[in-house]
Amino acid sequence: MPAYAGHPEVEVFVVARVDEMATAYPHREAETMLVFVSLWEDPAEDESAIEATRGWYADLEPFFGGYYQNIEFEIDASARGNYGPAYGRLAQVKGRYDPGNLFRLNSNVRPAV
Repeated sequence: MPAYAGHPEVEVFVVARVDEMATAYPHREAETMLVFVSLWEDPAEDESAIEATRGWYADLEPFFGGYYQNIEFEIDASARGNYGPAYGRLAQVKGRYDPGNLFRLNSNVRPAV
C-alpha cells in the first residue's frame, strides 16, 4: 500500500523583506512550504500512487500561492501564473540572454521576441 505524506515547513522567511518585484522569486509572503512525498515499493502500484499524489496536489493547489521553481518538473503551462507580475520582465531578460531557450527545464520562462 502506498504511503503519502505532506511535509509542512514553517519558516519566518527573510525573503519577505524584499519587494515581490525586486527579483524573479515572487512568493515572498509565503510562510509555509509544503513538500509532497509519496512512497511505495511495488512497481505495480506506480500508476495508482502517482494518480493519488497528483489528486492530493490538485485538491490543495487552490490554496497555494505558487510553487518553488526548482522543485516542480512537470508543470510548464503554469509558469506564467507562478511568476506572477514578474513574468513579463523575466521573459524580456530571457529573450536578451537566452533567446534560444537553452535553459528551459523546470518552470520555463519562454524568451520574449
